[in-house]
Amino acid sequence: MGKIQERRRRYTFRMDQGYCSELPVGSVNGVYKIYPGYGLEVNVYCEMESDCHGWTVVQRRLDGSTDFNVEWVNYKAGFGELNREYWIGNDNLHVISSSKDYLLRFDLEDFNGDTTYAKYSTFRIGNEAFNYILTIGGYSGTADFLIDNIFPDVSHVSQMTTDRFQLS
Repeated sequence: MGKIQERRRRYTFRMDQGYCSELPVGSVNGVYKIYPGYGLEVNVYCEMESDCHGWTVVQRRLDGSTDFNVEWVNYKAGFGELNREYWIGNDNLHVISSSKDYLLRFDLEDFNGDTTYAKYSTFRIGNEAFNYILTIGGYSGTADFLIDNIFPDVSHVSQMTTDRFQLS
């Protein structure tokens, strides 16, 4: 399929007990409230039509209407519109990914409508003190170019924004 040109990108991970995967069968895609712990209440977009029932969308890009070239504070808190394009927020993602083991899934679609995906069985986001370091492993899927070009020989990647650049 070659390197895919980005038109739409969804970062999703499988949620268990009390999150999107626990919604009743027949639930539709949409915004739902989850309670991941520490008294946190988060509105998330649940995708109910993927390969398995109930994925929580961490990042959603459809048409480029939301600018993702933003500063640290925006990624920390989250931004965008849940029904359109958005980022869930690093603080929210840290709490959610620290509470249980989840799968992380990247779904990509190019300008021709060709799709590919990458799924990781290990997924964690560190806290702000550790620059929201991403820990991933256990790849499966059809997006081998992600391994070759985006995550080559790394299992830990720190958050980078327009006002901060961190390498781990």
